[in-house]
Amino acid sequence: MKPEAQAAEGSLDAPAQKSPYDAKIYFTKLPVKCTIDIFTVNGDLIRTIQHDDQSSTDPNSESVDYFDLLSKNNERVQSQTLIAVIKTAQGAQTVKEFSVIVGGFRIITN
Repeated sequence: MKPEAQAAEGSLDAPAQKSPYDAKIYFTKLPVKCTIDIFTVNGDLIRTIQHDDQSSTDPNSESVDYFDLLSKNNERVQSQTLIAVIKTAQGAQTVKEFSVIVGGFRIITN
C-alpha cells in the first residue's frame, strides 16, 4: 500500500474547509512511523513532518497526517508543484508530486 496525497475538499474523512487559511493536504495510507519531506521542484525544502501515530498498536496499520500549507518559516506556500518524499526508518521510500493552487482574495467594502 502506497501513501497518497489528497486535498481536504476531496477527502470524505477530512472536515470541510472553512477559509483559505484552513486549507490542508492530507497524506493517507501512511505507515505508523515515517518522515515526510516536502520540496519545491527546485529541491528547496519547504517543510519536514515527523509522522508518528502513537494510537496504533498494529505496526502494519495505515494512518493519516496532513500538511497545512505552511513552510518551516510559517509562511503560506504559493501556487506551485511540490514533491513529497515519504521515508520510513527501515529505508522504504516513495515520492509523490502534487500541485497547490492558491486562490485570490476579494475585499468587499460598504
